[in-house]
Amino acid sequence: MNTKNYDDHDDDVDDVITTCSTTRNVSNRSHLKRRHVMMAILLLYNQQIIVQLLMISGLGSVVLPKKKKKYTLKRKRNNHRDHKTVIEFIHLWSNSIFQQQFRLSREDFYTVQQAMMNYKTSHCGYDEENHFKFATLSSGSPVTLELRLFITLRILSGASYLDMIWYAVDVNTVPSIFWATICDIDEALDNINFPTDADGIAQPVDNWAKKRENEHGFATNMGTALAVDGFVIEIIKPNADDLNGQEVTAYRNSKGFWGLISQVGCDSNEKCTLSKQIGLGLQMI
Repeated sequence: MNTKNYDDHDDDVDDVITTCSTTRNVSNRSHLKRRHVMMAILLLYNQQIIVQLLMISGLGSVVLPKKKKKYTLKRKRNNHRDHKTVIEFIHLWSNSIFQQQFRLSREDFYTVQQAMMNYKTSHCGYDEENHFKFATLSSGSPVTLELRLFITLRILSGASYLDMIWYAVDVNTVPSIFWATICDIDEALDNINFPTDADGIAQPVDNWAKKRENEHGFATNMGTALAVDGFVIEIIKPNADDLNGQEVTAYRNSKGFWGLISQVGCDSNEKCTLSKQIGLGLQMI
């Protein structure tokens, strides 16, 4: 009976088994190594992304200026004022009340207004219809030329600018309304003229004589053409550079303020026909 030597066979098998096991282990280790390398690369990549995000975040908050929100101041909406009702109310006044308030008769008032309108239309390109349109969209109703003249004459008659609240205007706008209207009147009217010829002077002289005769029964002060008075217009202290060599102290009067001496004359109908500056503040009236 043949006996097989299993020892050699077993050794070969063991070698094969050992070799396969070794190969498998090496393969497993290589696979694990590759996995570890891939995981390390992935982790490193993720870390770089995180670092970049942190850097971007840091730059956005520290280095790079943040975009500031633009806050635009909204224009305050205009108060809608009812100027039309004010004008309609004044139209209801009697002629005597109207003249007491504005020191002009209705006829004279609207003569001045028409002269201003003619001047603004012909010389300034004033378009009343366009003005009404845009003013109505802005504040509900326009500050008309008529209302401006009401305000100006009321102040000239002694009212305070604070009283103009009853004319449905913002009191802060009253100075600009007043001065603009004064300038318009000055441009539109040229009616303060004293005659310089003999015939022209004779007319106011005769008018004064008739007025005195009607009041007193006889004429007095024959030859009178004007009733004249002087007054001091208070001004701020002038600048020496603007006086062309004049002394600044010449503008200070005995009442303790800076001023100009002016003279105004009116005819028998109480209409001003003369207005001029006659001196500096230092001179006595």
